[in-house]
Amino acid sequence: MNAAPEPLKASPAKLLKKALMEQKSGRITVYDPNEPSLGWRVYVGQGHIHFAESTVGQQDRLPYLLSRYAPQMTIIEPDTPISDYAILYRSWQAANLTLNQLRKLLTLITQEALIHFLAIPQAAFQFEPNVGLDPLLLSLPLRQVMTPIRARVSWWAMMRPHLSGPLQRPFIQSRDLFFRLSWQATEQHQQLQNLASELEHQLCLYQLANRQNIHVQVLANSLQSMILAGAVGAAPYASSTAVQRPVVACISMPPTTQRYLRLTLEASGYDMLSLAHETDNWIAELTQRAVRLIVLDLETPGFDAYEFCRQVAQTPTLAQIPILLLSSREGIVDRVRARLSGAAAFLPKPFNPQEFLTVLQKLLPTDAAPSSTV
Repeated sequence: MNAAPEPLKASPAKLLKKALMEQKSGRITVYDPNEPSLGWRVYVGQGHIHFAESTVGQQDRLPYLLSRYAPQMTIIEPDTPISDYAILYRSWQAANLTLNQLRKLLTLITQEALIHFLAIPQAAFQFEPNVGLDPLLLSLPLRQVMTPIRARVSWWAMMRPHLSGPLQRPFIQSRDLFFRLSWQATEQHQQLQNLASELEHQLCLYQLANRQNIHVQVLANSLQSMILAGAVGAAPYASSTAVQRPVVACISMPPTTQRYLRLTLEASGYDMLSLAHETDNWIAELTQRAVRLIVLDLETPGFDAYEFCRQVAQTPTLAQIPILLLSSREGIVDRVRARLSGAAAFLPKPFNPQEFLTVLQKLLPTDAAPSSTV
């Protein structure tokens, strides 16, 4: 098999401006070249920005941001992992904040993510058309979003050779040098002394800033001289092997179903690969991405899902991948045909996210469970 092609790379700032200028609708994800398992993504549509967030570390980033922007807010802890957007939407539904407060909070969280999205000079990227948010609560022009954050984008861009971003985990490399420099830093002496014990616990900057009750950029700035001197190092948020998300492939899925499944999968720690059955190299795509489950919709127009099942079963590199069929037809004939075609399970529509995830978890081997670090 030929080696996978190198991912496309571009300036995140240029990508965003181009998508907005061309009024594209979808999601742009850029991957940090210093830590490819970590990324930042922006939802866009009709020339406006709808939301931005990190791809990992939500459990550390969101508590920090809420402590800064909404310290009195009560968060409803979800039973299963869901996106920041969904958590805030549920909190609004529970009357923990007004619609205006929700939109202001979404704006601030989006701006903070955009700082780190735009600070990356060049990155591998992915654009997923028609991947959106439901319901849509925010639609902001680029100028309105950018004006308050330009200086911070420049500052983090300057820091990137030494500190990639607030999800990195600073640690003490030289205790002697750290304490000597902290004594010399008259104004920051006490703060650095207090940080010493915290730096032993492999916390990311968001966590440290939350514990110290200071702005994450102020914290990064106070550590800057320590990092440049070699007293403090910066470890990645997580090793690339620890954050590999199991990949679920959805083939020729109707747009509405595709959107629904993507939100469910990504909020639960899985990656979704969307492919059309007409794709010439679909076998290579499924193999190279190490797909753990294939999902097909029996009611996709012009697509014979049963025949696709048979092709998968006859392909040695794919034959062991379980296939889940979705359909609103749940008669005995449909279930028998599904089994005969090689499908591992059949899920009637409509279904809720938990029903889908329950079936998915039964089909996947235990080593394909999402990493707890995601």
